[in-house]
Amino acid sequence: MGATYRYEFSIGDPRTVGGATVVVNGRTINFMSTHLDWVYESNRITQAGELVSYASGFAEDRIITGDLNGTPGTTEINTVASAAVANPIRLAAFRLFMMRPHVVD
Repeated sequence: MGATYRYEFSIGDPRTVGGATVVVNGRTINFMSTHLDWVYESNRITQAGELVSYASGFAEDRIITGDLNGTPGTTEINTVASAAVANPIRLAAFRLFMMRPHVVD
């Protein structure tokens, strides 16, 4: 395994994207994982933009996994998905739903 790295988002409770650079059959791949804010949509939108900006700084292929805590069609999902179409970012295993607090009676 090559380098490992971590980026802390600027907003919300401590949330990061972490990753490692690996070489598979001579091909360098940056494997990243994140977990966006589960409470505030505005935080997720900011974090998604930072994720795209951060991931775009890597020249090699990128695979991004994690939990975006958004539903299909939301701004945070569209931000990451649009970047994946425009750049060679691979999205894998995203859990695309909003977690809601559970109240027990």
